[in-house]
Amino acid sequence: MIKFKWETEFKQTEIGEVPMEWEVKRIGYVAKINEEYLNKNYPYKVIEYIDINSVEEGFILEKKEIPLDSAPTRAKRVVRDGDILLSTVRPNLRHYVFVKKAKPNTVASTGFAIVRAKNVNSHFLYYYTTTVFVTDYLTQIAESHTSAYPSFTPDVVENLKTPYPPPFEQSRIAAVLSWFDD
Repeated sequence: MIKFKWETEFKQTEIGEVPMEWEVKRIGYVAKINEEYLNKNYPYKVIEYIDINSVEEGFILEKKEIPLDSAPTRAKRVVRDGDILLSTVRPNLRHYVFVKKAKPNTVASTGFAIVRAKNVNSHFLYYYTTTVFVTDYLTQIAESHTSAYPSFTPDVVENLKTPYPPPFEQSRIAAVLSWFDD
């Protein structure tokens, strides 16, 4: 049953107000971060490579077919269908994407945190992790690090808190937002 905002009771949480029946969980509880890497048993001689500059606000602008033996040293993260790629470098530039369909040999740069949903709707998690709220938070973290450029480590994503509605609500929310994207 759909409730209007004025019919819904809310509670205050560490991420702000959420409906009373929702929970708040760490992303590390509902997803794996950087779960799969290239290793010596990797079966492909050619990779489809995604680097940070080829991703922008939900779109993959370019994929490069590269022989594995001449791939950049940052080409290490295996990408699967439904993965979320979040750039850990300069998050304010919004280099993120939801991977709908990955080839078996798709590999991304280590400049991404690859978020693989486990106990959450992957589209729902994507829409939350790419909100202005989360992007601004990641930007603040990145700018506070004392490296040559603003960046954060993947464990920052793992420790982020996310709203966690019941599964049927996650699916409904993700479906509506996906319709707008499509």
